[in-house]
Amino acid sequence: MNPELILDAEPTIVFTAKISGYDKSAAEMDEFLKIVRRIKSIYRNPEKVIIPETMEEFENIMRKLKGEMVK
Repeated sequence: MNPELILDAEPTIVFTAKISGYDKSAAEMDEFLKIVRRIKSIYRNPEKVIIPETMEEFENIMRKLKGEMVK
């Protein structure tokens, strides 16, 4: 079920494409970023769509989100 439609709640989306270890061609990355921009354009809060650049950044995001879930 889509939380956006049912609860009017935008989930945080964390894309791991840049830290996955899978080498993407320029064309693949371009297409991926187009999709991310499209998603951000429909979000009321586009900051909830995140693409971490490093594993450390990803871990910090996960800790922050875990803290938000506990509250």
